[in-house]
Amino acid sequence: MKRWLASAVAAVILTLGVGLPSAAAPEWCEVDPILHFSDGGTVRLTAQFRSVYLTPSTVATFDVTVAKGTHVSVTIPKGLAVPEKVNIINSSSQDEGTASVNVTVSGGKFPITVIRSGPGDQYTVTHGQSTGTRLSFSTEE
Repeated sequence: MKRWLASAVAAVILTLGVGLPSAAAPEWCEVDPILHFSDGGTVRLTAQFRSVYLTPSTVATFDVTVAKGTHVSVTIPKGLAVPEKVNIINSSSQDEGTASVNVTVSGGKFPITVIRSGPGDQYTVTHGQSTGTRLSFSTEE
């Protein structure tokens, strides 16, 4: 009788445990391309937003404007939950040694945070909207 009761209690506990939500589900989504500029600087751009805004078609887009003649190579870390796209735009109106970026995340209008880190130990945090958050920075080391 004791074995049967212990088995029944274990079965109930296991059944309840299966139905509980996972505590490991991510609360935030993050995308972070790394930009390598021809004038020596490396900048990581990190866009963060709450995972409740994530859909199967969500894409983060980084439109990076640099001075004409500035070359940029892009590294996109693998294994991210959100696809990202980086467009490099050469413009004669952009000052030499600087860049500006406009970050958009598809899927509606919601708050995002964009963090720019590098060159060196410099970083800036910009709060904005998924429909477009703009920031400017130095590209030089």
